[in-house]
Amino acid sequence: MGLAENILEAIPQPALLVNPQDRILAGNSMAQAVFGAGLVDRSLVMVIRQPSVLDALEACRKTGAVQSARYLTNDARQDVSFDMRASLLQGAGLDGVLLCFNDVSHLEQAGQMRRDFVANVSHELRTPLTALIGFIETLQGPARDDPAARARFLAIMASEADRMNPMAEQCNVALQLQMPESEVVIPGDGDQLRQVFTNLIENAIKYGGQGGIVTVTVHAAAPEAGLRGPAVRVQVADKGAGIDPVHIPRLTERFYRVDSHRSRQMGGTGLGLAIVKHIINRHRGRMRIESGLGEGTTFTVILPATG
Repeated sequence: MGLAENILEAIPQPALLVNPQDRILAGNSMAQAVFGAGLVDRSLVMVIRQPSVLDALEACRKTGAVQSARYLTNDARQDVSFDMRASLLQGAGLDGVLLCFNDVSHLEQAGQMRRDFVANVSHELRTPLTALIGFIETLQGPARDDPAARARFLAIMASEADRMNPMAEQCNVALQLQMPESEVVIPGDGDQLRQVFTNLIENAIKYGGQGGIVTVTVHAAAPEAGLRGPAVRVQVADKGAGIDPVHIPRLTERFYRVDSHRSRQMGGTGLGLAIVKHIINRHRGRMRIESGLGEGTTFTVILPATG
């Protein structure tokens, strides 16, 4: 192994040394894994056919400055992205341009996941209730004296309300509410807390089983050791097929679905419970999930109470 090969082998990423005639002088073992064996003396154009890399190489030669480009390929399993840097080498028999390829596929994937998450959260938060609140605010403000806009918004509101109203009826689920006699007050953001309970109740109706009963129970404020003070408990329970306990620790993970096919069929994004957990955490609360196959599911939300 010559000097060039020894130097390139010490670089912890795929690396090629290219001479002024665009022929490969050396390539380390990581480069061979990406571009194939037998690289030495091959024309770079025959190994890398992407113009952006070749342009960066030529610019490096002309200016002497480090150039960068994106190199895209596929490893037969998935797309792979590299950040390529071209550096001019001179002296010690190493005259040429050094091309180093940094695998940034994981960063690309993380960026795509963030973009997907934002898009899905936006979709998840656009509940009928949120739409109704927005329309009401518009009618109270800018559209107050606009008859045409008022008529259009009222029609949309009626449609959204109809969509909310028959959900339990369509699923043949009886919704029962059990409230304490005394008033229950929870400090927090009303819209966000409404989102929590809307999501839990809709999930119970959709996944709790046909012909079942969904019970929403609100317990009066009582001392709660975990929160070091009085707390209100709200339980949403169904009598459906239940959830295998193996899934429970992961239910609030983003995009996690117990039954992916069924969830997609019913319009689930795999984000609802992640958002619920985030909101509860923001309110310094806790959520507990109890379930078993054939035993139904109970979500218990514990929130600090006033007074």
